[in-house]
Amino acid sequence: MVSYRGASHSAIDQQLALKGLQRRVRYVSSHFSALPLILTQMPALATVPDGLAAEWIPFGLVCSDVPVKSPDIPLSLLWHKRRDNDPALQWLLARLRELMVN
Repeated sequence: MVSYRGASHSAIDQQLALKGLQRRVRYVSSHFSALPLILTQMPALATVPDGLAAEWIPFGLVCSDVPVKSPDIPLSLLWHKRRDNDPALQWLLARLRELMVN
């Protein structure tokens, strides 16, 4: 499971519980980039965004749809408050907002 806060429970777990199911989280990472190697080394599943799943096929991984209703996952951006007035950061945030709105 990927959680930058180290949580081992998510909205997916809530959806599984509604069906009387549960999962056992074996590993929590704060970075999606750690998962391909981990998934090739242990028998495990991971729920990841579609765009990542397609990129991981060359690692020998297989992707399929999530078997429960997958709620929208909020996106968060984090930066140090010292960077609030950084022109480059402001430019990047403006581009990201445009992409998310469209």
